[in-house]
Amino acid sequence: MDKLTKNTFIQWEWDVSKEIELEGNLIVANLIRWEWEYNLRYKTYPDADVDLRVLIVTDNSKTQKVNIQAILNSSHSKINLHIIALVLDGELILDGGIFIPPGVAKVEWHLLEENIILGENIKITSLPRLDVRSNDVAASHWAKIEKLDELKMFYLRSKGLSKKQAQLLLIDWYIHKFFEGLDDTQQLEQELMNYFQNNL
Repeated sequence: MDKLTKNTFIQWEWDVSKEIELEGNLIVANLIRWEWEYNLRYKTYPDADVDLRVLIVTDNSKTQKVNIQAILNSSHSKINLHIIALVLDGELILDGGIFIPPGVAKVEWHLLEENIILGENIKITSLPRLDVRSNDVAASHWAKIEKLDELKMFYLRSKGLSKKQAQLLLIDWYIHKFFEGLDDTQQLEQELMNYFQNNL
């Protein structure tokens, strides 16, 4: 089992099944770009305060399966799990969840899933799961599947931007939000934006 104690960026590129422990106050950012199957389980140490982020980019006709589980198995710990899926094509099955076992107290968790439709031939299955077996928790969850915000698109188009320029500006906002607080990510941010520039 791997253990993370500092801000970390991970780019997953193949089929993977991994269990990772989290300790301290940290950001863990996971980038998933390929049509493999991913099973990631994160467990907290006491007093952990974790900003756990997942960015999924999918753009082919194959099915991409992503299972992200955050387990608050220690009291006095906190996880914000934010999953952003930018879907250009194909099928995405996203299973994101949080588990709190009995006897764990003074924990806080928040789950947000944002599935953004960028193409036409897309199927998304979003399965936000919450398994809470303790009473002493603070929690919230939210999941959505939508196209890029139409009001924002209209506003940007009214300022003279083309449809594609407006789309890229909004996508850049999601990507920037994903990398925020991490060092030395400018090159990868630009690589992702170039990818969307060429494939939208």
